[in-house]
Amino acid sequence: MENTIDIASFFTKKNEEEGIWYEPKVEGRGIGIEFKLLGKASDANTIASEVYEKETDEASKEKDAVKRRDKNDKALAKRIAAVVTDVRATEGNTVFIEGKPLTYSRETVEYILLQSSVISEDILRAFIERENFMTKKH
Repeated sequence: MENTIDIASFFTKKNEEEGIWYEPKVEGRGIGIEFKLLGKASDANTIASEVYEKETDEASKEKDAVKRRDKNDKALAKRIAAVVTDVRATEGNTVFIEGKPLTYSRETVEYILLQSSVISEDILRAFIERENFMTKKH
C-alpha cells in the first residue's frame, strides 16, 4: 500500500512568521496560559537575536557578577519576549498576574519571563523546536 504525502505539511515558514499558540508546561502540566510565539525564521527573531548579542556583549563587560547576571537575565527575557506577540488563558481559565487580569504587553511578558525561569526555559525550547511550527503535527 502506497502512502500519499504532501510535503507542504512540513512547511514552517508561514507559521513562524504569523505565530502559533503554545502553552508552557511545568512539571509536565500546562499552566493555563498560552503565548503566541513567532519562530526562528521570523523577521522579529532575526532582529531580536542581533539586539540580544549586543546586550550580552555589553553585559560581559560588567565587573560585578550579580549585575552581570541581572543584565544577562534581562537580555534573555527581552530576547524571548520579542517573539511573543500575545497571551491568553486556555479554555476554561481566567489568568491573573499579581491579582490583576493578565493582558498582553511586551513589558508584561518580559516580567513573567524574568520571574519564572521554568516558563522562560519552556517557551525558549518551544520557539527553537521547528516541529512546533509545522502545518501537520506528527
